[in-house]
Amino acid sequence: MSFQPVDPEARLETRIETLGRCEFASPDRYRRFVKDADRVLYDVDAARMALKAKANEALVAFERAGPREKIFFDRVLPASVRGPTTSAC
Repeated sequence: MSFQPVDPEARLETRIETLGRCEFASPDRYRRFVKDADRVLYDVDAARMALKAKANEALVAFERAGPREKIFFDRVLPASVRGPTTSAC
């Protein structure tokens, strides 16, 4: 597998679409949740970042991965979604 370098000056679309409003409490007990507004910068070159900030240019950033406090799916799914269950008894 080979990777193609991306021009740091390229305009990248990094927005992620959602399935809907997240209304259910996460079952994750991690408790160090990531906020939807948290971002990770694409370009980590400090000099380029300083120039962009000085020119008031938008910085390309990705949504940070990790557990969210609220999730889209309820952890208890209806049988029609879960499918048939099997029992060892």
